[in-house]
Amino acid sequence: MKGDEEHWVRTLIKLIWEQCHTIWLTRKKDRHGHDKASSAQISADQTCRKIAALYLLRDHVEDSVKDIFHQDLNKHLEDHPTELRNWLTIYKPVIMKSSRSVKQAAKANTRQLSAYFEKITRIRPTRKPPNRPPRPKPPRKPLRTTFLFNYIPDIRPPRIKSAPHLEYDDTSHSHSVQSCLSHFYFPDHPK
Repeated sequence: MKGDEEHWVRTLIKLIWEQCHTIWLTRKKDRHGHDKASSAQISADQTCRKIAALYLLRDHVEDSVKDIFHQDLNKHLEDHPTELRNWLTIYKPVIMKSSRSVKQAAKANTRQLSAYFEKITRIRPTRKPPNRPPRPKPPRKPLRTTFLFNYIPDIRPPRIKSAPHLEYDDTSHSHSVQSCLSHFYFPDHPK
């Protein structure tokens, strides 16, 4: 029976891994292309998207960097894919650095908005306490033991009397000390 269980588990795990591998291969082909032509097309589309994103930064770069961009994005995207990849590799770091420096320069020459105004201290109104009497506290609930002992007096625990002083007789060893003590605590118990 144990061999059947192991075979079943191995078969199930193998099936799951095969399906995961098939899904991965399908996704890889869809993302990177089934053959060289589709792979080249997908790569060219990705390069065009990246260049279009850089063209959005055209107005947010230094003047010396604006000469990198072509007059028309669509004409630029008509270039050969290799030329587009080279342009992207060379000019993307320059454009990104220029964009960051323009943002930093804009922040450096700008004061915070609060610097243009006087500091106004806000006076919080004080609230007067309401003129009403305090709420009465709800009565405490009695404990259950109090309830039991007040209404059922027979349940009260008995008081323990102190044991009488025992005199031990060394001459008679017929019964032990335990039997003497048990006689005083349990007088109805036979010896």
